[in-house]
Formats: sequence, structure tokens, C-alpha cells
Amino acid sequence: MVDKENSISAVENVYCRNAIFFTNGKVRGSNDAVYDVMIDTVHPKKSVYNCPFAEGRSVICKHMVELNLGIFSEKEQQMMDDIEEQNQMYEQEYEQEMKKREEEIRKYVMGLSKAELREKLIQRMINDLHY
Repeated sequence: MVDKENSISAVENVYCRNAIFFTNGKVRGSNDAVYDVMIDTVHPKKSVYNCPFAEGRSVICKHMVELNLGIFSEKEQQMMDDIEEQNQMYEQEYEQEMKKREEEIRKYVMGLSKAELREKLIQRMINDLHY
């Protein structure tokens, strides 16, 4: 399916055969025609496409370049989305852990007697002098 706002289409298929990666997709040309493109990533000049510029010739046409750029930008965007999702999960886990630790500290401090609390405070202040 071709995105009408961009000349880069959605990639239809990426597959591997005999250790060679191929990419199939559609690209909208400058004349609004839609071209089928199959890219052989190891031997780009063996790629198959139906644009008039490349017809009957072993050349790399702009539609191949466009599809290849589309593949990488899609992969790059997916990678960035995955990283953002992982960061959000990490932040949520971190916030939950901090809340849990704060609750443990509050519970511990509230359980101290006045004398114990004073002694802990004095020890902390003395330790801070050395650092």
C-alpha cells in the first residue's frame, strides 16, 4: 500500500533466500505511477522493478534508492520506538523501587526511639564531616 503523502511506500516483504536478502515493495514515482520494486541487497543490479527508466537495463533506479531509504527509516523508527518503550518501563520500575525504599525508610525511622534517632543523626553528621 502506497502512502500518498510520501513517495516511499510501506515495505511489503523482506526475506532471505540462499543467504541473500531481498526486499519487495511499492514506490510512487514523480508522475504518480506506482512501481513494484524487488531489491537484491547483495547484487543490486540484479534487482527487479518496472519503472520506465530502468526497463531492459541493469541499473539502480531512484525507486530502488527510495525503497531502501524507506526500509532503513522504518527500521530506525522502530528501533527508536523500542528504546523509548524500554526507557519508559525502566522509569516506571525505578519510580516503583524508589517509592518502596521510601516507605521502608519511613517505617524504619518511625520505629526508632527518640534516643536511637538522636544517635543515628549524630553518627550521620559525623560521617558527613569525613566526606
